[in-house]
Amino acid sequence: MPSKGSCRPGSGPFRTTIAVPAGTRVLRVIMNGVLATSNGTNDFDLFVNYAAPASAADSRCADTNSVAFGACEIDAPQAGTWHVTVEDIMGDGDFQLTMTLFGCRRRRCAGDCSGDGAVAINELVLGVSAAVNGDVAACPAFDLNGDGVVTIDELIAGVNAALVGCATTG
Repeated sequence: MPSKGSCRPGSGPFRTTIAVPAGTRVLRVIMNGVLATSNGTNDFDLFVNYAAPASAADSRCADTNSVAFGACEIDAPQAGTWHVTVEDIMGDGDFQLTMTLFGCRRRRCAGDCSGDGAVAINELVLGVSAAVNGDVAACPAFDLNGDGVVTIDELIAGVNAALVGCATTG
């Protein structure tokens, strides 16, 4: 998701946002700027923050090196709106931001313990065992809401997936 901007004296910081979905493993923001113009060397700072405008005083990640390049990488970012700010410390010139989301987790199939996209009889047995014995670790794919308990509704979802095929769930 590239954004282009310019740092010009007196223009204030450049601001943009990115929507991060649940399950994202890494948010990476890269700033590539013009190193120098006829007016001299450029020094741009990059700030990234969750749920509020990013700045030097309020950021989850900052790259304040003394050039027009920078990067921020946030592991397991919260779902929601992330704010990105580029401030010109010195110089004037163009830059490009590239914001990338990595590893958005694939939604799982109810009862698919092996992760192969289908629910087999042995997986249904594991689900029933998890419901009776409380051993959710044997097949976390039955614990659809992540509460550590396999319910009748979650078992029914697994049986339906075995009968009609996997429909993805949250």
